[in-house]
Amino acid sequence: MIRSRGHCNTMGTASTMALLAEALGTIAARDRRRCRRRTAGCWRRRTRPGGWPSRWSRTTAGRAQVLTAGSFRNAIVALAAIGGSTNAVVHLLAIAGRLGVPLTIDDFDRIGSGVPLLVDLQPAGRYLMEDFHRAGGLLAVLREVA
Repeated sequence: MIRSRGHCNTMGTASTMALLAEALGTIAARDRRRCRRRTAGCWRRRTRPGGWPSRWSRTTAGRAQVLTAGSFRNAIVALAAIGGSTNAVVHLLAIAGRLGVPLTIDDFDRIGSGVPLLVDLQPAGRYLMEDFHRAGGLLAVLREVA
């Protein structure tokens, strides 16, 4: 069932958070080939994972430049569209809180309630993450909800 480390072939917490990491503008590791390619490209261009040029930083302030309130709105839209794990709510609230980005449980309902569910993955759906990947993955979903 597992394509690579950090990946589950169903829409569990690991797959959900990997997709949301991408929606937030950071590097997702759900497929080791993609992660290696994106990471190498960022190092060559000296850019942050979200595409903004700057020196690499491991500080909270450095991550805050990538993870903005808009990033979290994008992640909530993505979460609603993919039908991701409910654990993502807790994780996103914790990440936002750590960075000082204002985010509440009410934001998930306000932002996500009008977003259509577009992904039909196990454990509740019919398909596997590999099928989702072949169908275009998160970028296809985000194009639909745009």
